[in-house]
Amino acid sequence: WSKRLGQISEGFLADVIIVDDRNADPYRNLITAIEENIQMVIVRGEPLYGDAELMQIVRGNLNDVETTSTFKSRSKSARSKSMAPNCASTGLPVMSVAETRARLQEALGFAPAYVASKVSFDQMSKDLQRCELAKPSNPVTAADAKRMLKCRFGLPFEKTTVSALTTNEDPAFFSRLMKNQNLPKYLRELPAYYKQ
Repeated sequence: WSKRLGQISEGFLADVIIVDDRNADPYRNLITAIEENIQMVIVRGEPLYGDAELMQIVRGNLNDVETTSTFKSRSKSARSKSMAPNCASTGLPVMSVAETRARLQEALGFAPAYVASKVSFDQMSKDLQRCELAKPSNPVTAADAKRMLKCRFGLPFEKTTVSALTTNEDPAFFSRLMKNQNLPKYLRELPAYYKQ
């Protein structure tokens, strides 16, 4: 990977994140950054997310970007973020940020009927085989999906202790996470979900 990553140079992947300079230690500056502090996210050289003003400058065409959030600060004027939700090189269907968010939210609900409607018979068979469970019905049913979700993901979730790898033994981990105004409701429940 050293010939594709690690520097800004011709022929490299050009995956870059630019955050506000708020801390003298670059590592601490990065890991304490919240959404408001992200100035720009560039993937394979294409600016996809960042401050609305910067996105307008680097993309030039605001027809392909959407404002996703606005942060109000006491010391500064409102700071808006924009996103380019559709990348031409992916071949994925064109969707707005709201449509994408709704689809992800629905998928993250792990509703057995929804999972059954999205997972093929072959994939469900493989998943159930990994769990050493009987084959699914054809077509896949919500009951099949429920068996797979229980085995593969431990659903319904049980209370878990947060790993030091996840929080980096950072006592401010959850308080910093909760400062994100756009944090979905289900993620706001994380502090209660984990035993601290």
